[in-house]
Amino acid sequence: MKINFESSSVNKATSLSKIIILCDHASNYIPKTYKNLGLKLSDVNKHIGWDIGALKVAKKISKNINCSLIHSCFSRLLIDCNRSLKSQGAFVKKSEDITIPGNKNVSKKEKLLRAKKYYSPYHDQINKIIKKKLNDKIVPILVSIHSFTPIYFGKSRPWHIGLLQRKDQRLSSIFTKEIKKNKKIVLGINQPYKLDLAGDFTIPFFSFHIEARKPFGITPNPSIVRTKIILLINEVVLALVSTGEFFNDSSITSIHVRRSSKNTSVITCRGDFCSIA
Repeated sequence: MKINFESSSVNKATSLSKIIILCDHASNYIPKTYKNLGLKLSDVNKHIGWDIGALKVAKKISKNINCSLIHSCFSRLLIDCNRSLKSQGAFVKKSEDITIPGNKNVSKKEKLLRAKKYYSPYHDQINKIIKKKLNDKIVPILVSIHSFTPIYFGKSRPWHIGLLQRKDQRLSSIFTKEIKKNKKIVLGINQPYKLDLAGDFTIPFFSFHIEARKPFGITPNPSIVRTKIILLINEVVLALVSTGEFFNDSSITSIHVRRSSKNTSVITCRGDFCSIA
């Protein structure tokens, strides 16, 4: 039972790595006072409540490359920290074919309460880590780990990894090139989602602010960044395999991977300006 609840958790906050791992939908925890928002526990444990397996992968990557990890500690059903507060998706009323009774008639007062207690502290923590790195003259790379179901509304999603990107593809292009070297990995570009502020918030919002606040005269060395991203890619695949959540082939040398039959989720990597997530 959670007594002293914190809306977010940080691993390796003082790491000097450029990479910051984010996991927006790491938990399906809903405080007892909300009575699971009127849902069965079995529904809260489904993908509608969180990104199944994403936190395990995020922690593996953070540990192996010694970089900061910030993750939420509450269910996205309570309030979705990867949506703008102005978006209807922040307080979802229905997910796939499941209605969320506790979100059907949420008052403005209740929305503000949830935002203050859960949403804002999580984003404040991200801002704090970014600010610290910029003060140390480190331009950070944001990496947000998500997962998605291989079947949605009866339609198959064939991708092993989804990479979301916008116009600036300096980093995501490296990721794409490296992943495509392995012919057995099915990579989806902007699949199964597209990266925009209507459906996403964390990466577009914070990558914009990194650029806006980047100290004058600091320009990342392309060769160093590329090396770090290739290392990151290897760690992403390693984490996917070793956690057993997504792939069940343990061969890392050739990175022969296939979807696991034991879990219905696979990883989503999203990318934008100074970010691959």
